[in-house]
Amino acid sequence: MNPAVDNEFQQWLSQINQVCGNFTGRLLTERYTGVLDTHFAKGLKLSTVTTSGVNLSRTWQEVKGSDDAWFYTVFSA
Repeated sequence: MNPAVDNEFQQWLSQINQVCGNFTGRLLTERYTGVLDTHFAKGLKLSTVTTSGVNLSRTWQEVKGSDDAWFYTVFSA
């Protein structure tokens, strides 16, 4: 894997973890896309993560190390 691409991915994953709680991620290809959009709707914080070429998940390790106040809905296309 290209070190520059891996570094960029790790920075993006760090943003996900700061905004959304603990996730693990793995690049499937060097040509990935990752977009994080966060906004508020009537006092509710909403974050949308759009990816391609990435495996993004929460295992029991991430769940155990997280704040239980987070709620997730996942849509996949």
